[in-house]
Amino acid sequence: MFRRLLDIFRRSRSIGAENTDYIPDPFKYLPHKGNQELFAAMRPFYSPEQQFGSYNAHPDMEVRLDELAPPKEIIRTGVYGFPVMANAEGLVFAWAKGRWTIMIKLGEEHREGARKDCGRVNTEYGKGWIEFPAYYASIGPEAVPGPEELKARKSEGSKRLQHWIQVAYDEIGNYIK
Repeated sequence: MFRRLLDIFRRSRSIGAENTDYIPDPFKYLPHKGNQELFAAMRPFYSPEQQFGSYNAHPDMEVRLDELAPPKEIIRTGVYGFPVMANAEGLVFAWAKGRWTIMIKLGEEHREGARKDCGRVNTEYGKGWIEFPAYYASIGPEAVPGPEELKARKSEGSKRLQHWIQVAYDEIGNYIK
């Protein structure tokens, strides 16, 4: 009896092992060709062994990204464990990574303004991506701010990010056809 159970367990493990090489295809639901470079850069971070549990952004970052979404028709989904926002054509214009970072796709004419507004160019995921702190930017070493100061900084950071996400949404179609 024990050997039969052991054989069943071994067979079920081998069946599961065959499925570990499954990697989802985000082009099924975000088919825009402008996503190729981004998805190619994201794919190595996905762990097919973990499948459901492969998170490349803290779960709070998905909530944060939703808070910042423009009041327009957008697609909210996940790609290789990263929460993303795309326009109606399926072109990704903003996404979150790690625990503290929002990435926004901006055209050349907006990059200098974004850099002055706490953004940092990040070419790791393709051309045009600007990395922003998800909540607020610290100017340098400082004492830990109190609750009211933190609330004010988060509010200011949210307005800044909402502005740049709206710019990206409004103009993303102009950059990649």
